[in-house]
Amino acid sequence: MWTGRQRKRLLDVARSAGLPVDDHTLIDEPIAAGVAWVNNRIARSGQGVRGQLLVFDMGGGTLDVAVLDVHAELGHDPEMSVLSSWGIDEAGDALDERLAAELERQLLDQGINLDNMSYSRALRTVVRQAAKEAKERLSEELDTPVAIRYPSVDLPALSLSREQLDTAFDEQLSRAADLVWAVLRGAQVTHEVTKTPSEIRRVPLESLAREVDFVLLAGGMSRVPSVARRLAAMFPKAEISSDAGGPSEEAIVAGLAETASYERINLHRPPLHFVLEYEDSDGVPQREPVYEAHSPFYPPFQAMQRSSLYYEWRPKPGALPARGEGLVSIYTAGGERAALSIDGARGDGFLLRFGRKPPAVLIYPNGRVLIIDGKGEQAEFMVPRWPVIRGKDHAVLYAKKRGGSRAPMLERSWMKDPLFLH
Repeated sequence: MWTGRQRKRLLDVARSAGLPVDDHTLIDEPIAAGVAWVNNRIARSGQGVRGQLLVFDMGGGTLDVAVLDVHAELGHDPEMSVLSSWGIDEAGDALDERLAAELERQLLDQGINLDNMSYSRALRTVVRQAAKEAKERLSEELDTPVAIRYPSVDLPALSLSREQLDTAFDEQLSRAADLVWAVLRGAQVTHEVTKTPSEIRRVPLESLAREVDFVLLAGGMSRVPSVARRLAAMFPKAEISSDAGGPSEEAIVAGLAETASYERINLHRPPLHFVLEYEDSDGVPQREPVYEAHSPFYPPFQAMQRSSLYYEWRPKPGALPARGEGLVSIYTAGGERAALSIDGARGDGFLLRFGRKPPAVLIYPNGRVLIIDGKGEQAEFMVPRWPVIRGKDHAVLYAKKRGGSRAPMLERSWMKDPLFLH
């Protein structure tokens, strides 16, 4: 869910460390895990993969859930589209804290209160580490002893059971399930034929579950047995897997190694900049940001309130000329100009005419683009999916006209200079 500015900050830090990276080499975790799983599955089965993949990636600090539409044919790089993605900062670390609290309760039952002991903070660190190690063992065992060792401190031997692990994890796992359902409802918004938010809110969970063909359990926490049990119960007809060609916690790294598999990737929000370019009354080129790459279309809470979900840009009063025209141009997240192809006709961008009325640009999760110019006239286009466009000099965004819209494209040589918004 990182915005364009957050992604740039990460790239700046990586470059300062001497890593040769740019926006084209920055890959979202769910995509990397999905690529690893798809390539491994094709290698094992010798068959292509088509369907909807739910990536459930629970690591130490965060839970990330994504819904991917996968089209992978044998002998071809997979095409993946992220339909929805969200994350929360409650994962393995939170469970470690609950198990550590259980161990402290056992100590208290034996008359040992860590608050009354010297080095209580250091002791709690040791208890937490012991809880984490016990959690990992309980992924394979039903019971495990827990030894808490600290210099000059003699603590009794403790134990934890799989049942205690499941009890400590139950409420957290229920919240994780709620996140999964929310992400699946979010995926409905990105379908080309989109239901209204109120209709999506009424879709039964059983119907949402039927749309999932595969579930990938990634991250170290996917080894906890109750995770697989809960996801299997939620998606009884889906293929549940934690095998991406290596340990589940290495799925993302394995996917990142498949550098040839990222040529046909689509996201659930544009990894592109929309920029209004025009000349002022003195003929001086001006640029007005319309949409910054990777910006969320709407705050999550609005999905449960609004009747329509979209990103809206309107200029400040008086900010634009009252006559003339501008061009809403497209740039890749890295700052290279992308050509626009509408129904096969190619140009530099969407034409926006100025006038007495304030113009507007509305961008929808399903790829719909609505442009309202200064004369009140509307033009609509549909981008089938929001693609991650890679490479310079040949970047093209493909769109289709909707309704009776004319193709508003314009060539202007002064707009050819590369633009780096950051």
